[in-house]
Order: sequence, then structure tokens, then C-alpha cells
Amino acid sequence: MNVECAFCKGRLYCGRKYCPLQAKIYYKKGFQQKFSNNKKEFFGESPNVFVSRFNYPKINVGALSVEEYEHHDEPALWSMKSVPIDEIIKKRVQLVNSYVKTNALANRKKESILDAFKEISLSKKPVETEVRFSHAPKFNLNFNQTITPFGPNAQMEKVKVVSNPKVPNSVDKITNDDLKATDAINKLSRKFDVYYITKVFSTGLLGKKLNSKFVPTRWSITAVDDISGKNLISQVMKYKQIENPEVFVGGEYGNYFITIFLPNIFRYELFEMPVFESNFSKNREPLSYTTNHESSFGRKEYATETAGGYYAARLSVLQHLDEKKKQASTLLLRFITKEYWAPLGVWVVRETVKKVLSNKPLRFSSNELAIEFVRKYALKYFNTNINAILKQSKLLKEISSQIQLNSFLK
Repeated sequence: MNVECAFCKGRLYCGRKYCPLQAKIYYKKGFQQKFSNNKKEFFGESPNVFVSRFNYPKINVGALSVEEYEHHDEPALWSMKSVPIDEIIKKRVQLVNSYVKTNALANRKKESILDAFKEISLSKKPVETEVRFSHAPKFNLNFNQTITPFGPNAQMEKVKVVSNPKVPNSVDKITNDDLKATDAINKLSRKFDVYYITKVFSTGLLGKKLNSKFVPTRWSITAVDDISGKNLISQVMKYKQIENPEVFVGGEYGNYFITIFLPNIFRYELFEMPVFESNFSKNREPLSYTTNHESSFGRKEYATETAGGYYAARLSVLQHLDEKKKQASTLLLRFITKEYWAPLGVWVVRETVKKVLSNKPLRFSSNELAIEFVRKYALKYFNTNINAILKQSKLLKEISSQIQLNSFLK
């Protein structure tokens, strides 16, 4: 929770359109009315599972269920239809997380409840479930940069899948083959989106059976983005470089991106910065930003600064380049405004970058002109001087030094 929330107590002194604190209070009232009778049984549809990461390997594994499913777990559709933040939260708080405590390695054992979770994760469509809780659900609403929020929590005593899971034949085959997780994910990515692959991966259904285990949802999301991205890099590196610099601009949910493609071998760099007025110094340079980078040789360590957003954005960039059959060095600038009043998960980055790259690009005759345009655009639309960021860019330094070396060799 932001310090401003405790300070203004929902009066929106912070300049946001909505207040996360007020949202929690509002949805808690609705929850209390719904579960006021100490309800311990629940019948509904389960579109997904949630695997926690705290105290790993001793974790909670739960089924996310809602009485009547109406696109409660479809980020790509939300983005396509530009569903407002408050509407997304309204949908998500209806999902009840019915969990059991287990060990991540218990995936090797035959347990009816854990098997039910696997059926839910394998199904392309939500499955009907009957759940009995050990106690009435407790209200919970947490906002997170990686995980999409959901509603009440309740420890379950029993769960029964009462409808047939819709499992694609190709998925059934891959999950029964003793493939490495990387190979399985790469095969599935040819037909299925990252959201479906992530939930299958999180329940330990991909990878060598001897190493089978539950994977926390947060880790699964980043792992699938990373593995899928690396697979695309090897393909993109075979394509011809773009002929002229290209710049894409746009955004959604208070997240705005400037994507700069420069004619060169594939490299990637991401800068993220909040652009609230309180975050500006007198010369309008952002007081804080995070960044990660990878050269043409790839990245070996986890991107700790920009975390899951790094891999989600990179995947959308690579999918675009693969579709265009082109290669480029990519500098990505993310501007986070007060419009993004409640974090919805890393899908916002993935889908927004994808949407931005569907726009028509601006093309320039030189790298210098492209960078100068970006500099002026950031100052005009975000009131932000990005000179310091551009000076810190490892990608721009690599390209500059490469050009100088090439001139010398001539």
C-alpha cells in the first residue's frame, strides 16, 4: 500500500482517479454480504489455479473459482476490449481461492485434491467444481506487479471436478512425454498463449517426471516468458536487420511505452520510470528509474531491477520481430502514470507492448533523429527529461562503439 493512501485516506490527494484503499473497503463490504452466513460450501467454475511462493517448498496450492464464469481470467481479452481497471478488479474479487497446504514435491504423490488442480490447469475452458471449506472464506485483496489480484481465501477440505476438462490432444501428448520443461514449453508456444502454458507449468505437468513439482505462479509466469523469449531470440537472430530506425508509441492502463528499434543485431534494454509530479526534480529528470539490459550474447542472471516486466515486454517485442521477419536492437521506455492506480499483474506490460507494436511505426533516416524525437516526445507528453537515461543506456553505447569500430576497420 502506498504511503499516500495512509496520508489522504481515500481523498485522492495523490491525484489518482481511484484509490486502492477505498477499493478494498468497497469490495470487502460486498464480500461480507455474500458470505455472511458462514458459508462453507461452494459450487462454481474454476478457470485457473494459484500456487503461492511463501515458505517454499511448503506452500499453498489453490483453485480459483467463481459461481458463474464471465471472462474472469482473460487478460488478452481485457486488453483487446480496453476493460477499465475497476471493472477488472470487480471481476477478480469474485474469484475464491480454495487452497490446501502441501509440499511442492508432493506433486509426485497421488492425492485426489492435487489431481483435481491438475485437471483444472489442463483444461482450456473453466471446469465445474464442488468445494467444501474447512472454514468460511476470508476476504483478501492484494495488488501485485506480477500476479493478477483475486478475492477471498479459504482452506479446503474437499474438491470435486464435476465436468469434463477440455484438454487439447497435443497438450495431453506433451504432458505425458518425458520432455524437458524448456522443450515442452517451446512446443506448446506454437499453438497456445503464455497464460494457458503458465497454468499447466505451475502444476508440475511440464518437464521430466522425476523432477515434477509445483511451481509458484509468480515464478511460472516469468519462466514461461523467459523460455518462450529465448526460443524466439534464436530465430530472430537469423533475420535481416531493419533498414531504418522505427519508433512505436502508445499505452494503456496508465502504462505508456516508447519502443525504439534500431538497425543492428538483436539487443534489448528496458527502462521503467514513474512519472508522477512528486517524482520530478527541478530539471524534470525522473528521480528514480529501474533498468536491465542484455547484449547480443543474451542474459544469464535474473533481471532483478525490472523483474517480470522485463521478460513479459521482451516476449512481445520478439513476437513482433518474428512476425515481421526482422531483427533490430530494441530500447524500450516504460512511463508509469497515476492512471495505473492499482497494479493488475505483469500481463499489463505484455499486452500493452503488444498493442503498441500493432500501431503504425514512425520511421527515421538515422539513429540520431529517432533518439531526438523520443527525447522531445517524452518531454512533451510526460514532462520528463530523459537525457540522463539515454546517457546510461548500455544498448546505445554498444551500438555507438560498434559503429566507431566498423569505421576504423574500413
